[in-house]
Parts: sequence; C-alpha cells; structure tokens
Amino acid sequence: LYSYLTMSSCVERRPNVVLATLMLALTAIVGAIILRIPQRAAAAAIEAAPHLVQTLSHSPTATALMLAIIALLDVVPLLGHMSAKPLQYAICWVYGYAAAAPMLAACMFASLTLQYLLGRYLLYDWVRRELAESKLFLAIDRAFSSPQKGLPIVVLCRLNPLLPEVLTSYAMSITSISTFHYFVGVAVEVAKLVPLNLWIAYELQQA
Repeated sequence: LYSYLTMSSCVERRPNVVLATLMLALTAIVGAIILRIPQRAAAAAIEAAPHLVQTLSHSPTATALMLAIIALLDVVPLLGHMSAKPLQYAICWVYGYAAAAPMLAACMFASLTLQYLLGRYLLYDWVRRELAESKLFLAIDRAFSSPQKGLPIVVLCRLNPLLPEVLTSYAMSITSISTFHYFVGVAVEVAKLVPLNLWIAYELQQA
C-alpha cells in the first residue's frame, strides 16, 4: 500500500520514486524467498506443532504463554503470520475444536489490537508526513474516517478474502479511522477467521 501510494505522488515528490522502487523490490524478494520454502518444511512444522502444544497444554501458565507467542507471531507480516498457523491448527487438534475456538479468537483479537497500536503509534506520523501530498492517500484517509461511509468500507475490507488481515490492519491504522470502526472490523475479521481456521485444521487432520 505504501509503495503504491508513493508511486502515485512521484510527480510532485521525485525522491519517492526511489523509495517506492526499493519497497517494491523488497516485497518481491521476500515473496520469492517464501515461494522457495520447501513443502516438506511446512509439513514438518505441521507435524511438530501438535507435540509442542501437547507438551505446553499440561500447565495453564504455559498455555497462556503459548497463546501470547502465537499472537505476537501473528503481528509480523508474511513469515511470522505463516509461522503461527501450524500452532493454531495444533491447538484445534490437542484441545478439541470447541475449546480451540475461543482460544483462537483471543489470539486473533490480541494480534489485531497490537497491529493497530503499532501502526497508529509508531508508523502513523511518519507515513502521513511522507504521503502528505498524495491525493490517493488523502482520498482513502477521508473514506475511512467518514462517519457515514467509514464503517461499511471497513466491514467490506475485512470480509474480502483477497486482502491479508495483517497488512489490512496496518493499512487501516495509518489512516484517520476511528477506534470504534476499527474494532468493529476486528470483530468481523475474527468471526470470519475462526471458523476458517477450524475448517482448515479439520481438513488437515483428516488428510
């Protein structure tokens, strides 16, 4: 999102072309690395995760620590988010699907909250300075902050299966979106993702 917005303002601010090009190149490199990860590594992670969760399940303190680690991993786009998935599926297999649902919901709510806080308090001022002349960013910012249109846009973004939830959270946090609208979107995201993760875990268990 940042790369696209900086490209849109390159006419007025030529240094943004270099920054946007570097951001796009970095995205391409990270994507290429992820695509080269062997499938057997992912299979090994899914196989090892239940043993780790089973070991930690005997202590309430260890269980709480595990959930906190999953929430923190989910804050990191791409690699961190992907690393949390095997542990989320393993929770379903070890604790059972009924008990896993609220645990997954708590992890997702915590990670989405952390993403909002990081974006709002660490990235907000810097991004707004960099994109102060971007008409596209200002239009998106007005749309998200609108009292009438902001909430429907947030809900539609959260329901869209093509938008990654982590990047969507960071993108929303750098706009003037209200805290209430953001957390309504969080509720929609959690309601969408928990059944999806339970279903994926079930299908992997049956495979």
